[in-house]
Amino acid sequence: MKPSHHIRVWLATPVPVGGGVLDYLAEGEMPVRGQVVIAPLGSRQVAGVVLGAAERQDAESQGKAKTGGSAVKLRPILQWADLPPLSDAFLDWLNRVAQWTMAHPGAVLRMALPVARGLQDISQPLGWIAASPPGDNISPKRNQVLEAFFGMPPMTTTDLAHLAGVSPSTIQGMAKAGLLLQAPIVPEKPAPPDPGRAGFALNPEQQAAAHELGKAVERGGYAPFVLDGVTGSGKTEVYFDAIASVLRQGRQALILLPEIALSPATADRFTRRFGARPVLWHSGLTEARRAEAFRQLVDGGPLVVVGARSALFLPFPDLGLIVVDEEHDSSYKQEEQIVYHARDMAVMRASCERFPVILASATPSLETEVNIDRGRYKRLTLSTRIGEAVLPELKLVDMRKTPPDRQAWLAPPLVEAIGETLEGGQQVLLFLNRRGYAPV
Repeated sequence: MKPSHHIRVWLATPVPVGGGVLDYLAEGEMPVRGQVVIAPLGSRQVAGVVLGAAERQDAESQGKAKTGGSAVKLRPILQWADLPPLSDAFLDWLNRVAQWTMAHPGAVLRMALPVARGLQDISQPLGWIAASPPGDNISPKRNQVLEAFFGMPPMTTTDLAHLAGVSPSTIQGMAKAGLLLQAPIVPEKPAPPDPGRAGFALNPEQQAAAHELGKAVERGGYAPFVLDGVTGSGKTEVYFDAIASVLRQGRQALILLPEIALSPATADRFTRRFGARPVLWHSGLTEARRAEAFRQLVDGGPLVVVGARSALFLPFPDLGLIVVDEEHDSSYKQEEQIVYHARDMAVMRASCERFPVILASATPSLETEVNIDRGRYKRLTLSTRIGEAVLPELKLVDMRKTPPDRQAWLAPPLVEAIGETLEGGQQVLLFLNRRGYAPV
């Protein structure tokens, strides 16, 4: 008979009693703290995290209180998720997020774990393999299919038909005849990013900043930096250099972006630098892609995730660096359900899990400037653009001294500058800051 244990589980859903922490029965070996499980809650199946052993007396007294004196049996755990245990530092950060945002702890944990079905094994798609080698006792068209892919890994009906130059009905007929057998298609594991690939040559300012960040990564521990660089100064290449240091340690890094639309461009730059695509994480992914990305993440090893603010709550096995790009952007503020600022929560996570965090911006926010002035963050400055790019010349036009002509709304110096630009074959972009109240 298997031994049984009373365990305490933190459920990933708002529960009105006990802060979402309930007791369950676990059969077999005592689960370790941080183990992810699927537990029953009423008629639902809910993901949760094991916090440790339950006090048997507490469980019995709770049961007696509910039944008028007779103890009730604890419900058993339904399934153990095939995931590594969550670290104490990560769980501590989730609790601190709940306290900081005054949110239910279960609701915060739910952001860190996918729904219950996403924690279960991801079903593999099925394809076809050849049951026997080509021969003279079958039709030429079917023999053509066998000659095209005999000995190859499983392929879908569409891919096999395209490879052999036949119709899908031919493939289906061969399957009915027993010439093809079904087999799971095992997806190829993506190549890890290569930290040894050379990036762009850095100028002295970039080299100094990259050296400072690299030392912090190698040293370990909490270290907040503000990468303050003008537009076009090469901030991305600098923090890529820090990410390379993290990858050489076999750890993971996270690049947070304020908008989903920025993900493809950043992923392309990352691919050119490291020779492999990063893992993308945002609300625009399908359930299958999210499950695939989640599995790739929890398998561990050197890896980089590029994502929106929700990526901050992913359970990285060994996170070594967070980069908050465009940290001043208001899109990092979550204003629905749990209200939080991803930039601030990223700094908090770096503090809890003891690794560096980089806030990158050409216009640091006022909150960040205050933290720099108070010595909480260290500023790394990039004051010049890279290559031959130069900062544009800025001019202020006093419209009291040069007012617009009658029935016009642009000042004469601006009209003149627009004309010169267009005559030079270039383009002009005008921002109207009073669209709702503009006189025209």
